[in-house]
Amino acid sequence: MVKATNIDLKREDFPDEKSYKKEYDRQYSLLTRARRRELYQKNKQHEREQQRQYRIKNKDMYDEINRKRNENYYTDKNAQKGPIVRGWKSAGIRVFDDTFDNWYKTTHCESCGCELIKGKGKGKNKKCLDHDHFSGYPRNVVCHSCNIWRRGYDNRKMKLHLELYRYFHRM
Repeated sequence: MVKATNIDLKREDFPDEKSYKKEYDRQYSLLTRARRRELYQKNKQHEREQQRQYRIKNKDMYDEINRKRNENYYTDKNAQKGPIVRGWKSAGIRVFDDTFDNWYKTTHCESCGCELIKGKGKGKNKKCLDHDHFSGYPRNVVCHSCNIWRRGYDNRKMKLHLELYRYFHRM
């Protein structure tokens, strides 16, 4: 760790006042940064212990805040919309205005008819948005099992198109 104690500069070493001021400010910034870092290292254990004691003392308050946040997330449609739609977009799905509404309202798989559940994890009844892997357009809402089957179907279809293309365009 660099231990800076003072700033040693001479005005005669600089051509003008502006460059002297700039170098002085830079060294002052490094000096204060080093002092703050040194104070933090010195008091780190004490600060962490104070924070831990505060969390223990106010555990009920934190539990209530987390309970309300989770309650709002799982009951409020708009609270769920942002992260879900961002996930779809990052997966290459073209999302339209009514896509989330259709996904939210659907309660049964449109392929096999089983009841759908929301949430994380890979349950076979997990609600999934099925989409065309070539164009990215959503097709319908299905369970995880049907979505995996359709993905395999899309892959086989793509391989078939590729083989047909190679067959008819060979030289």
